[in-house]
Amino acid sequence: MIGVAFEGKTEEDTLAAILSIKKVPGTQVVYKDHQGDFIGEDGFRRACHFAVNGKLPEIKLPTPKLTKTRTIREAAELAKRKKEEAT
Repeated sequence: MIGVAFEGKTEEDTLAAILSIKKVPGTQVVYKDHQGDFIGEDGFRRACHFAVNGKLPEIKLPTPKLTKTRTIREAAELAKRKKEEAT
C-alpha cells in the first residue's frame, strides 16, 4: 500500500495526515521515495510514479495468534482461579 498525506487547511491537519500514515504501529505503508515523503500534489504524483515503476516491498503477514477453544464453564473457572491468584 502506498500512502499519500494530502495538505489540510491548517498545519495541524497536514501533520495529522502525515502521522496517520507514518506512525501507525505495524504498518506496511510505503510513504516515501528517494525524494522524501509523499505529501501534497507533488507527493501524489511521485507516489503514482512509484506505484507504476517502483519495486514495492514484499508484504509481511503477521504471525497468527494461537487460540484455544473453551466452554463458558471452563472460561469462568479460569477467570475465577486468576482472580484468586491475584489476591
